[in-house]
Amino acid sequence: MRSPHLLGFKHPSSNRLAALGLVAALLLGGWSSVTAAPPPAQLPPLTSVSGSPRLPGKFVWADLVTDDVPAARRFYARLFGWTFRDVGGYVIAGNDERPLCGMFQRPRPADQSAKPRWLGYISVASVEKAQKAVIQAGGTVLAKPQKMPKRGEQAVFADAEGALFGAVKERI
Repeated sequence: MRSPHLLGFKHPSSNRLAALGLVAALLLGGWSSVTAAPPPAQLPPLTSVSGSPRLPGKFVWADLVTDDVPAARRFYARLFGWTFRDVGGYVIAGNDERPLCGMFQRPRPADQSAKPRWLGYISVASVEKAQKAVIQAGGTVLAKPQKMPKRGEQAVFADAEGALFGAVKERI
């Protein structure tokens, strides 16, 4: 398997990964074993429209894992007019009060070629079934399924080539 440089992940060796908020996966070392940090308690639901279920297979959320959250906030505020709300070290970007995505700070990686990246989350009917399918297809579990208040359940995986993605079953 190729080494996934997305988010600063390296081939399995020294290992610590924390899932923060929605999502996210924060590099602390390598990626073969995972520990989960408790999510902030005030995360909004993924959909603000009652009875508006997501379709399995659709990208429904994204997290920006960055070295400089304040700079990212300024950039996206100027570019799209986004507004921001900090919920315990996790920043939620919104448009007209509608949550769009999240951002969080990562430690600067030792490998300076590893750049900040967006991590997309795909809607699934079952995170447990998605995890089994990922493993059977040759992928890797980076952050095991965890329940998020008001959100549902999520996990972070790498596909067989090392590309990272999240899976989420939204709470409707």
